[in-house]
Amino acid sequence: MSMALAQKLAAQSIAAVAAGQNLQDVLAAIRAGHPDLSPQESGALQDIAYGCQRHNGSLKFMLGKMLAKPITNPQLESLLLAALYQLHYTRN
Repeated sequence: MSMALAQKLAAQSIAAVAAGQNLQDVLAAIRAGHPDLSPQESGALQDIAYGCQRHNGSLKFMLGKMLAKPITNPQLESLLLAALYQLHYTRN
């Protein structure tokens, strides 16, 4: 299982939702575009994507406290939010 792939795809979903897309639609499109995802990768993707949305406010607050200046790259911010979610809210 590649946790890196799940994290990368989850970050893509976070950025897409931040841009106004529906999370369910985004996850369906990601899964359709990656039919080789294992059940574990798909589950990790869903957990990170939904968890980041559920805890979006606290994750952005924590991230903001760690940075000297705001992040202007949405993909980087999404990847950092996914990593922070895993560090703070999961045991993975």
